Amino acid sequence: MDALLRQVKVLAARADSIVLDHWVEKELSGYGSGDELPQYRHAVEVEVIGHFSGPFNSGLQNAPIPKMAFPEFFRKNGLFQIAIVDPISVVEEFSNSKTPLRAPWPADVVALANGLIQSGQLELYPQMGIQQAWRQISPTVFKAVLGSVRTRILDLALSLEKTSPMAGEIGEPGVGKESLAKYVTNIFGGSNSVAVASSNFSQTIDMVPKGDEAALLKALSDAGVDESDIHELEECLKSDRADAGGQDPDKPGSRVQGWLGRISLGVAGAGGKVATSAAGGVVAALIKSYFGM
Repeated sequence: MDALLRQVKVLAARADSIVLDHWVEKELSGYGSGDELPQYRHAVEVEVIGHFSGPFNSGLQNAPIPKMAFPEFFRKNGLFQIAIVDPISVVEEFSNSKTPLRAPWPADVVALANGLIQSGQLELYPQMGIQQAWRQISPTVFKAVLGSVRTRILDLALSLEKTSPMAGEIGEPGVGKESLAKYVTNIFGGSNSVAVASSNFSQTIDMVPKGDEAALLKALSDAGVDESDIHELEECLKSDRADAGGQDPDKPGSRVQGWLGRISLGVAGAGGKVATSAAGGVVAALIKSYFGM
């Protein structure tokens, strides 16, 4: 899968696609704690198993730990879920496992749970405390992630083949940047790939001057990008500028790339709104224009 994604990275360079390049890079290197996850990597509910001990050498091994027995604040912190953030090479390795994988609860969490048991706020098994606890993850969870990545790449390949079936053959023209960019937006931008306001609406976007942040923000507002998303972009630009020593970088930094990926994939931002009001291709074009790309 690594080799296939690296080929897609070449396509991203040819298409000059920030969205596709960002997606490939994250799939190859893994997602960080502040990254927005694609839908197929979102947290899923998993079973939690534990070992218990009690008085007079009593105990239980591999006993299920029911989520609903815990107070609400404990249930909401992801201890009964797993989000797949690993690089695709690790995902592929885990998908081939013959047995379920374990993601242990941290020692502090086990101590907190035992404190709830001792105070009478939590009852699991009478007179028993937790020795160890872990989330049990079926290999099928990782297989599902692999399948989603393969499907995206296949959709892109099939779309390009319809337009240029002989591309890559000796003496045949290659796939143009415009065709690549169009299919990348359609497949990796979801519902945001249509023109603003109407599928029958032909829109002309005036590019913004390089480095003119005010013009960029106004153009995004005119394109229908939500105000909270624009404010978030301002913060991303400021942070990337700080990382570059106070200078304007010559290409989108990691935070701007993440913001653009979220907008194009229709992921809800900090304000809880899903970015469906503007076309992903329009937003990407404006960003590239701001950086002089």
